Amino acid sequence: MKLTIDFYGLCAVVRDAKKDTKAKNVDVLLLAAEKTRYSTRRHDPLLVFAHANLESASDHEHSTFQLPNGGALLCVCSLRGRVLTIRPDDRDPGTDALKVRLDTLPDLDETAHAGEIDPACLGTSPQPMPISARVRLGEGKVTCPKKSQLPTEWSFHPPLDGEDCYAKKFSNWFRYILDVEADSIVLEARSFDRTDVKTLELISVTDGEGNIIEPVLSISNYPAMLPASHDDRTESHNLAYYDLSKNRPSMRPVPVPNATCSPPSGDTHVAHLGPGEVGCSPMKMHT
Repeated sequence: MKLTIDFYGLCAVVRDAKKDTKAKNVDVLLLAAEKTRYSTRRHDPLLVFAHANLESASDHEHSTFQLPNGGALLCVCSLRGRVLTIRPDDRDPGTDALKVRLDTLPDLDETAHAGEIDPACLGTSPQPMPISARVRLGEGKVTCPKKSQLPTEWSFHPPLDGEDCYAKKFSNWFRYILDVEADSIVLEARSFDRTDVKTLELISVTDGEGNIIEPVLSISNYPAMLPASHDDRTESHNLAYYDLSKNRPSMRPVPVPNATCSPPSGDTHVAHLGPGEVGCSPMKMHT
């Protein structure tokens, strides 16, 4: 059985090693909010999957909606205040090795030497701020999209004179794949205070033409209210990542959509986003 999860939005990918290839575990931290120029905008961590792949569920609250023109019926679950783990139905997670290849996610070590995570975010009972949810990945494969699917090139203006600019094509989403011999895969969502646990059991199904439909999920972490105008798209969403750092830097560069490495105009603490960008892209950190 093969499970695929695509991650979007404001989420930090925390590896237990500085190098991707050395990582044995990955935690995805979904940040609680972003600070704009004028306010704090709360984010909603949501899990979405096809209802057809749902075999069973505990009392985990979820809503359903159908895509237009007779499309698939989808389930939507909130992950707020939860730690999500993923395992085959017949054993504990983490039995097999995790393969990590995230070359096209920006790294906070490269932007401002701030890639080491605050341990409080990874404790048995995570602090509710600055994260709203956490996903534990202990086996499988974590990758970025192919080069043909990458967005425009981005650059981080160096925080100090004389430092090299950090610029290349960065992904604005990444993918987790778990391919195992199992009849079903269980998603366990435990509350931060560990007093409550809810489960979802997902299976592969066969459509009317005999095709096997594997579960494909998305976990997104976008603002509850998206920006209403083009001007509102100029946000300082990337500053939220620095709040996760063990040693928070005074200078916090954010990306601009070009590779010239010239200083961004105006406030250097604000991400300048192009049309169509919602201002939320994953970044890499480490323990």
